Amino acid sequence: MSNASPPYTNNTHEERLTEDETQVVRITSHINGLTFLPWLENDKSENFVMSSYFTDKDGLLTLSRKQQRKLWQWRRASHLYGHPRIFGQHGCGHIVQETVTDCSFVAALCVSVEYEHRFKRQLITQHVYPKGRNGMPEFNPAGKYMVKLFVNGLWRRVVIDDLLPVGETGKLLCTYSVTGDIGQSLMEKAFLKVMGGYDFPGSNASTDLHVLTGWIPEHVFVQDQAFDAERTWTRMHDGLEQGSVLLTIATGEMGSDVAASLGLVPSHAYAVLDAREV
Repeated sequence: MSNASPPYTNNTHEERLTEDETQVVRITSHINGLTFLPWLENDKSENFVMSSYFTDKDGLLTLSRKQQRKLWQWRRASHLYGHPRIFGQHGCGHIVQETVTDCSFVAALCVSVEYEHRFKRQLITQHVYPKGRNGMPEFNPAGKYMVKLFVNGLWRRVVIDDLLPVGETGKLLCTYSVTGDIGQSLMEKAFLKVMGGYDFPGSNASTDLHVLTGWIPEHVFVQDQAFDAERTWTRMHDGLEQGSVLLTIATGEMGSDVAASLGLVPSHAYAVLDAREV
């Protein structure tokens, strides 16, 4: 569960950091062998117009052995879909998780796009560049994109190209939309670039939501002795109604018979799209 409390950020230029604070920022900008600088207001004016295709200087994202066996080639989004939309499809029913073991991220992504559709307010799409006149992300023929993610206590800029892994069947190996919308694939690529690549061991959806939105995460353990079912239900129900809560749920380990009877997958994250009393 993630709550709509904004993270602390200091974007003012009047207040200078101390030497110790600067050192902390410098150290925390180095993640998984790459450098992700803090977001600055002038990053909004990043140049995305180029005469040729943009290629990320940090190289291709690493793949797991299973993904490498399935890989056919890396292809540009424009070569796959022509002039694709970016987060132009409402809701999350069109989003498919493929070979990347990032169900926590996909659950976080799903509740975020559903929030935007339901409340008509930008949440994660406001962090994707370049933008059109309506403030929504727009397709870049040069294949350069920039995503703003909240990592190690600061909003940071993550620059990516639009090269995506494609399997032998011609289907993307990463998360994709059945409608050809590439917003989900680009957001996942930026997130996994920070996390070390498509060879991702999995995470926690509330932690991933914190990265995508900056909202403060909270873990609720239903088997904890202090768990208050009535109070938790009220908080979840009212929070979802008011748009102050993003909610995911995860299963633990369970036998195949139990999993089959419940219709759930063991150790898997799910997006909670609504809560109703029946």
